[in-house]
Amino acid sequence: MSNQENLKKAHHLMAEGKYTDAVPLLQQALKKGEAQPSYLYSQIAWTKMKAGKLDEALKDFDTAIELEPANAHYISERAVCKHLMGKNSLALFDLDYALKLEPENPYRYSSRAYVRDSIGDTEGAVQDYLKAIELDPDDSIAHNNLGLLEEKLGRMESAKRRFQKADELEKIKPHEAFTKMPLNIESKEQSTESAQEKPTEKKRSYFSVIFSVFTSKQGLGEFFNFIKKGLKQ
Repeated sequence: MSNQENLKKAHHLMAEGKYTDAVPLLQQALKKGEAQPSYLYSQIAWTKMKAGKLDEALKDFDTAIELEPANAHYISERAVCKHLMGKNSLALFDLDYALKLEPENPYRYSSRAYVRDSIGDTEGAVQDYLKAIELDPDDSIAHNNLGLLEEKLGRMESAKRRFQKADELEKIKPHEAFTKMPLNIESKEQSTESAQEKPTEKKRSYFSVIFSVFTSKQGLGEFFNFIKKGLKQ
């Protein structure tokens, strides 16, 4: 099987949630040396992270970053892994560094906003979303997530305006889509929990992190371009 076929099959498995099965294919591609090693290490790390093998994932992220130290995407992904491991100070250090590498990338601010809010720095998260919106005023999800934070802080009028702006950008009925998507999106296992429970009080799953971190058109675009990059190797 060619390297491109290995990568395509691995990504199909990842899309199906079969992360453990995808790892050997990515490792085979790495051994063949037909694709950029830093990219493959980062993909292996991301897949292991999805499979819950956080210690292994962190080591592979470290390797990817050693090979390509100025890749803000790898550094941001490692921050997600560190956050999942409860290493929030180290996660913020990585996110700060990713921002230094790409200070005009609004997605970097949206990413840091998630971790800041998760550790109780809601005001800091608000400032990050404000900066993200300043850089990309048309990011509807950043407007929505900022509204959710302002709602949490009791700034109801401002939050309402954020939701309205998000709805205008998405051209949907007011609050129709976003009321079902809180800042911390929960996994299916958590969907049966009381609707009255505050999102910040719920146990955070990987999916709550990954959807929140990629809850940005910049982030989603970056992620899918990153996948395409591998398929073209």
